Amino acid sequence: MPLVSWSPTNGLGRGAVIAAPEYKNPDRPFADTPLPKDLQCGPATSLVEVSPANVVLSTMRLLPPVKAGDPSPMELRLYETAGKATDVVIRLHRPATTVVETNFLGEPIPNAGKVEIVGNELRFHIEPWKIVTLRVIER
Repeated sequence: MPLVSWSPTNGLGRGAVIAAPEYKNPDRPFADTPLPKDLQCGPATSLVEVSPANVVLSTMRLLPPVKAGDPSPMELRLYETAGKATDVVIRLHRPATTVVETNFLGEPIPNAGKVEIVGNELRFHIEPWKIVTLRVIER
């Protein structure tokens, strides 16, 4: 799924969610689904920032809620590009309540490294060349 983006001229858009009704498209089944009020964006808003520069966010997608009424988890997939272990900081648009490291199938990894939640930030250590997939639930 493409990243949610905002343009002052084109409005809010994503592969499966678009707020403006004039952008209806049969390939976008949820085109009429409005985003939550707390996700309304200004002319420029960062939903996710990753540092340092040798760690790349390759995927960000919303997943269906586990149960009806639950928040939708967000999946983030990152990888280290320079061949050196480093401490990663991910800044989110909203504070996270839960974060779990998973494998490529979305199954929790029981002995995964610790991911610390500090307000809007997730902090963890990544090994050289490693790919990390996180399931995040925001408030």
